[in-house]
Amino acid sequence: FAAGSDGIYGIFARADETVLGGSGLHGRVDAGLEIGYWIHHAHCRRGYATEAAAGLTGAAFALPGVEQVQIRCDPANVISAAVPRRLGFRQVATLVADTVTPLGAPRDTMVWQLRRTQYR
Repeated sequence: FAAGSDGIYGIFARADETVLGGSGLHGRVDAGLEIGYWIHHAHCRRGYATEAAAGLTGAAFALPGVEQVQIRCDPANVISAAVPRRLGFRQVATLVADTVTPLGAPRDTMVWQLRRTQYR
């Protein structure tokens, strides 16, 4: 991602390397980066997405010129929306019907943002 491409990472169980999910850092935001993550439903609510997003937030702000980091999620996914809230991101927008569900129905997107000046 420092060179302008996406950084994609697997999330694995420490004990047996079971695949728990994945995360990524994407250059989709002006003067910033976007964090994405997914966790298999059997492993949700254990802090894996929060840990991955926290690490990627720090990595993003370690890069020169990155002034903001965003996380975007489905408003119906309350588990996913808890991650940026927990990390101090602020909801700055809800994009109405900007994408579709896997079945093709319109879907909104929450936009969460953390600026460099807000990063602890």
